[in-house]
Amino acid sequence: MRKLLLILITCLATSVVAQNNSIKPKLSPLTRKYLLDVAKTNDAESVASGYAGRMQANGKRYVSALIKVSDAELSDLQLKSIGAVVGTKAGNIWTVQIPPEKVVELTSFSGIAYIEFDQAAYPQLNVARSTTRVDSVHQGINLPLHYSGKDVIVGIIDFGFDYNHPAFYDTLYQNYRIKRVWELNGVGSPPSGYNYGNELTDSTSIKAQGTDNTEQMHGTSVAGIAIGSGYGSNATHTR
Repeated sequence: MRKLLLILITCLATSVVAQNNSIKPKLSPLTRKYLLDVAKTNDAESVASGYAGRMQANGKRYVSALIKVSDAELSDLQLKSIGAVVGTKAGNIWTVQIPPEKVVELTSFSGIAYIEFDQAAYPQLNVARSTTRVDSVHQGINLPLHYSGKDVIVGIIDFGFDYNHPAFYDTLYQNYRIKRVWELNGVGSPPSGYNYGNELTDSTSIKAQGTDNTEQMHGTSVAGIAIGSGYGSNATHTR
């Protein structure tokens, strides 16, 4: 009787394990939407272009996702078998890049509890002013007076400036806003009291210099946010 009971318990445990191993991953809403879009168009490659991902060196697009691993036996090799690229592993949370046409196959993996497609990120500077409550400062809400930024001089320590960018003029594209430039790594005339860098003190020399870096424009972005007029764009103009 004891042998029979032991056999029954063993069979039951084996059955439960088999059922657990056959459970398919849960899918985030965005992952389900991707699968629906692919089912409608039957063109995974074009659908993938509308989702977060990256282009690999081989010229092929991949979609990005986080997966929650439910089975410690799940290996990189299993994911690589469908062409997926495993990135960061933070415990049982892994980042993966998946070939668009292999997402359906990934959803059949029993060693994955959850698949969440990455949300695409987009610039939202059109709401930055209200999000940071700068608009409240402009209106003087709960302040002794309102502050518009008019006649304020801002110093920015950065590099990658396009000195001729339209944002550095006023809203009529007439008055130039940059007063001085000190290129710390530049070669030329350093400011008084210093023995390094190149100081540009008038608009003619600043415009003629053009830029301090030809490879990237990070400083232009920072300065444009801080003191740009918005000229030439749909941005709300600043004084």
